[in-house]
Amino acid sequence: MKKNKKTISIIVVIIILSSYLFFYDKNKSIALGKRHNLTFVLGKEIKKRFPNKNILILANPFKKHSFSDFDSKGIEGIKDALSGSANVQVAYPEIYPQFKNNPGSALLPNDTKTPLSYMVNPASLDNLMQKFPNHTMVVSLIGIPMGIQKTKLWASTKHSIALIEPDMRIIGNVNLVKKSFATGKISLVCVKDSENIHIIDGNNISSIVANKKYLLGY
Repeated sequence: MKKNKKTISIIVVIIILSSYLFFYDKNKSIALGKRHNLTFVLGKEIKKRFPNKNILILANPFKKHSFSDFDSKGIEGIKDALSGSANVQVAYPEIYPQFKNNPGSALLPNDTKTPLSYMVNPASLDNLMQKFPNHTMVVSLIGIPMGIQKTKLWASTKHSIALIEPDMRIIGNVNLVKKSFATGKISLVCVKDSENIHIIDGNNISSIVANKKYLLGY
């Protein structure tokens, strides 16, 4: 009898573990699919609007030397959308030294979608700009680094920036955000709400600020 109870217990544990792994894999697959879809839509818009620009993708520096499905899907989405029509380079900005081994020590808002915005040294963006001088469309998958307004990248008239689900509060108030679109510094933002993927540009930024500024992190 005790043997039967032990066998039943083992079977129950196996069923529970199998169910957990099933739902974990399913949820992971859904998240990866959404990431790819989001960056694919952004890539299509870049291809249509800026067909002659080379692309510099800013990716997660913590994943530079390790494999990450989530980061790979983001990069893959952009490349799939461009389908070889532009030269694409992937680069990894530098993390402030104090956060390299202890990212949890970074002070950041609880509701931010881009924690790396608060850990990346914006000066490293200028180093990447010098390394890839012909890649003038910068696509950030990691948000907007805090302090970007002090960089040569931000001051450059040649470079423009496209973003995935950024925390625009880093730029400042909504008027500064609208100005960044008006000057062409930020050319495109791709965000997803509960139902749709939205492309935000200079034409609709005022409407977004007035009616859906939560899409920008406000």
